Amino acid sequence: MLQERWAALAARIGGCTDAAREVYEAVAGAYGSGARFYHGFEHLRCCLAELDVAAGYAADPDTLEYALWLHDLVCEPGSTANETLSAAAGHFFAGRLGAPPTFADRAATLILATRHDRPPVDGDTALLLDIDLAVLGDPWPAFAAYEAGVRREYAYVAAPLYARRRRAFLRLLLARDGIFHSAFFRERCEGQARRNLERLLAAL
Repeated sequence: MLQERWAALAARIGGCTDAAREVYEAVAGAYGSGARFYHGFEHLRCCLAELDVAAGYAADPDTLEYALWLHDLVCEPGSTANETLSAAAGHFFAGRLGAPPTFADRAATLILATRHDRPPVDGDTALLLDIDLAVLGDPWPAFAAYEAGVRREYAYVAAPLYARRRRAFLRLLLARDGIFHSAFFRERCEGQARRNLERLLAAL
């Protein structure tokens, strides 16, 4: 269960049991919002499952896992402040859990990286970004469900504008030398991700 996994992580990084329950309730309330058609609990579960597969490549798996838990805490469609606010909350909650300041700082830096606006600076950041986008390399039905969920989150955007912005995003991804940064995820997901993105781009 997610709550049990969170409790185990919180015990490893800080050990404040009461705070761990309080923070979990805040996290659960955010991810459980009815307006989250993609960036909800299922996305979090998938990220944690991807981490479990790739954990052997992480230098600091606990900080990486914590960042995954908090990276979409704030998720307001169209806002440019989501990652900044999520990182600030992650930093604050790490302190509440009893984690050292170095842990809180590192976790906040990782969360900020999920803006996906610059290349990763180290291996754990590369894994974090790749885990966040691993759905791009899923079989087409799962990828199509992801795309439908994202569209529902942006339902307020008119269809022509959404399609134009989505096409621009897809072209940026396809123009990269690699959609994924780590060798592990490039080998595992790159080919299917490119096929999915090209198929979606043609459909738009």
